[in-house]
Amino acid sequence: MKSTFFFLFVTALLTGALFTCGTEAHALSAAGTDPVPERQAGPRVQVGRGIAAPVIDGKPDEVYLHGSVEIGNFSVPGNNGLAGEQTKCRLIYDKDNLYILFNCMERVLDPVLNQVDRFRAEVRERDSARLFRDDCVELFIAPGGIFPDYYHIAVNSLGMVYDAREMGGPKSWNGAGIRARGTQDNGRWTVEIAVPFKAFGVSAPGPGDTWRINLCRTQQPGKEYSSWAPVSSKGFHSPERFGFVDFVERVDAAVSG
Repeated sequence: MKSTFFFLFVTALLTGALFTCGTEAHALSAAGTDPVPERQAGPRVQVGRGIAAPVIDGKPDEVYLHGSVEIGNFSVPGNNGLAGEQTKCRLIYDKDNLYILFNCMERVLDPVLNQVDRFRAEVRERDSARLFRDDCVELFIAPGGIFPDYYHIAVNSLGMVYDAREMGGPKSWNGAGIRARGTQDNGRWTVEIAVPFKAFGVSAPGPGDTWRINLCRTQQPGKEYSSWAPVSSKGFHSPERFGFVDFVERVDAAVSG
């Protein structure tokens, strides 16, 4: 009985660690993984230039509707189908920033169910590895589509930010100028992020440029991990599986994420 309990405990611990980015998770993910494979095809989406900069307040802004298509169909790792709690995202850009809006469906935030206490929103300081114990969203981004170099930004519903370069931990990169806000509502929560292009040390993209990204979420009440670009069971840190973002002047309404 004790050996069975120990096996289940270790299995659960390892599974959760693979999808976070604290020091412990870095060690667990890096050990025993295969070398990065060749580039793999991922989903593709157009990102249009915004008609104005959105107000970063964690609330949907009308400007997103004029420069983006809705990205959805988040899936759970390992080809295990669509996530039970879905996430919708929109992205726009201007000469200075990339803007990302996450809209996260969450049943326990429906007050009728009386389960709001299951939602995790506790971390209130920047670059805390404990943020991954909260409900949070994550942006993985390879500026210029450079492979496999990438950056990692995570935000909880309180707007607290964790940022790092690849799996190097918070001391590996400080995304100066990143702004984030979050809000909670009945049955959902939202996060809005503004990321300055200069934080990556690159020029702002323009029409014709392609970057690679992934949009991910940790849902604590159900211990569910999900992402826009499907990943394997090894976790979100899979740059070879990032999706493609094509920067355009104006989005084709027929293009969907």
